[in-house]
Amino acid sequence: MRSNFSRREYKRYISYERQSLGCKGLKIAMCLEKLEQN
Repeated sequence: MRSNFSRREYKRYISYERQSLGCKGLKIAMCLEKLEQN
């Protein structure tokens, strides 16, 4: 899990969080991995 996000990555992070199914906080890291695999 990366602790440092660039601004572009942070915007993607927020975007994925909004699209994810109720994933919040630290869980978003796992959601990001799942979404990127799909």
